Amino acid sequence: MKPFISIIIPIYNSQKYIKKNIDSILNQTYKNFELLLINDGSTDDSLSVINSYNDDRIRLINKKNGGVSSARNYGINSSSGDYLYFVDSDDYIEPNTLEKFVDIIKSFNPDLIICGFFSETYNSHSYDKIFFDEKLYSSRGEFRKDIVSLYDKHLLYNVWNKLFKKDIIINNNILFPNINFGEDIIFNQLYLENSKKIYNSELCLYHYVREVSNSITTKYIPNLFDLRINENKIFINFFNSYGVDYDSYISFVSKRFIERTVGCLENVHRKNNLNISDKIRETEKIIHHNETSKYLSLYSSDSFKFKFILFFYRFNSPIPTFCIGYILHFFKVNFPNFFNKTKNRR
Repeated sequence: MKPFISIIIPIYNSQKYIKKNIDSILNQTYKNFELLLINDGSTDDSLSVINSYNDDRIRLINKKNGGVSSARNYGINSSSGDYLYFVDSDDYIEPNTLEKFVDIIKSFNPDLIICGFFSETYNSHSYDKIFFDEKLYSSRGEFRKDIVSLYDKHLLYNVWNKLFKKDIIINNNILFPNINFGEDIIFNQLYLENSKKIYNSELCLYHYVREVSNSITTKYIPNLFDLRINENKIFINFFNSYGVDYDSYISFVSKRFIERTVGCLENVHRKNNLNISDKIRETEKIIHHNETSKYLSLYSSDSFKFKFILFFYRFNSPIPTFCIGYILHFFKVNFPNFFNKTKNRR
């Protein structure tokens, strides 16, 4: 039988998580799917874990390491299903996830399904539920009214809380860009540009698991501030091309950019071979930049913690701001669950 859904999982050195991930998929209440495991040049025992399974729905594809975008694109081109579902190897899904997707398809036949998710940290028993109101958007115009709110709820950034129609991806040559940071954002925006009917489910079906020691969110990212500036331009261009009014998106864009500059302050402290003077200079570059000044003037927040942090931005005070970056880094590494909850509720 031809699979209805193709589940694509890029795998790179995921031996710690992959069994829970695969089990959550093989134990789905809906059975007509294929599981494409794209082994992206793993050097640990991930392959041994995968080979311990004996299930006809699993298709293992080995390739040279090329990054998550390369692996997902390989999965797209190798898939047989009518719908594509991207899952990350360190996460897992609810047992009825595919069943719920199929029920929505039978009832509404949308081009895209969005669902809520659980945000949690590895080995923690607590989580936050991230979701938005249940709604069918029958046209681009209807979706346009809520698109900023859906972004603000963190529901449009990632691919793993969505089900995509393969035909739309293939017919419009939509692929993940050859980058390893922010690739989901661009893919989703290209897909949204070519979608008409969209269904948002308030059900939380995906478990997004943050890991402290082995995540891109905890490793030093070179030029992160420059990446954030470029990402902000991508958002503005997308909103303009999608027909979203400037007054509807500028507050969100300003808030998003300024809050991510705070993440850039924390990122400075992930690089151990930078001395304190270099880290202060990096901090100064962030808070003194023209883009920061521009969006700071448009940013407003009811959050006391952000008002406190931005007090030092407004007075161009690099040393206190540097100290705040260090405190954020300390909590992220040593109290990940607290940090995750604080971030989700900012």
